[in-house]
Amino acid sequence: MRKLENEKVSAYIRTIHSNSRGRYGSPKITEELRDLGWRISRPRVARIMRNQGIRSIICRKFRGTTTQSRHNYPVAKNLLNPDYALEN
Repeated sequence: MRKLENEKVSAYIRTIHSNSRGRYGSPKITEELRDLGWRISRPRVARIMRNQGIRSIICRKFRGTTTQSRHNYPVAKNLLNPDYALEN
């Protein structure tokens, strides 16, 4: 009984996954299945996906470049020359 239901669910999972161009993982697929009326948990969806070899595409988060401190470029003059001793 459960095996037949898992096969039906896996067909829906493959469809949802392909419609999302491979971006959706188990949380979003679970949400979509619940919208379609299925009562299903995220771990079950994840297990079915793992057994079927379905994985979401994971994009790297943007990571900006940091300041390069070790360089041979000339350092700009401090034109403001603040005197912090006067503030007290």
